[in-house]
Amino acid sequence: MSFSEKKIKSEIINFAKLIDNSGLNRGTSGNLSHRFKEGFFITPSAIKSGELKNKDIVFIDKNCGYHHQLKPSSEWQLHHEIYKNFKVNAVIHTHSTYSSAFSCLQKNLPAFHYMIAIFGGENVRCARYETFGTKKLANAAIKALVGRNACLLANHGLISINDNLSSAYDIVIELEEMCKQYLVATKMGTLKLLSKQEMASVIKKFKSYKSANSLSK
Repeated sequence: MSFSEKKIKSEIINFAKLIDNSGLNRGTSGNLSHRFKEGFFITPSAIKSGELKNKDIVFIDKNCGYHHQLKPSSEWQLHHEIYKNFKVNAVIHTHSTYSSAFSCLQKNLPAFHYMIAIFGGENVRCARYETFGTKKLANAAIKALVGRNACLLANHGLISINDNLSSAYDIVIELEEMCKQYLVATKMGTLKLLSKQEMASVIKKFKSYKSANSLSK
């Protein structure tokens, strides 16, 4: 095992544990991966993060093949399509409480707060509902992720993509918080959304200091 391979596997496990300890996933829900050469490493199916060892992380090649005693996450097709369509190195999928709850509304998360801009646009799209672990779900997510670093999966959860697992994790935290704030705000009254012009200004400002802000894209 090369140093880089070992490092990536260890990082995947560390973030899988962090995500669970943060309450963003429970049991064996969710999954994460990291690009490696012409394929990617991904968490296995049906194993809790606290039980993971380096040898358990599954490598899937560019032809969707794998040679491992364990099965890759049931959402491996989702990760494969993301790496094929976007120039990113890390993918995190969670069933976090508020993001999952909001996804059940089957609508985009609108510009109710200026921080929505960190996800790449004036909203966070919600991909249409499709059965988990299917190519149809992967295709729906790809469409929702165009120009974004995160999306919601209807009646399911969220997807975060970025240059590394640390940045992808930051995006997960922010999207979970935004969904929480939205759901709290709607209980207090009618939301006042920011205009397209106001959001365009914020998006431009985020891009102007992209190098200093790991959350911008």
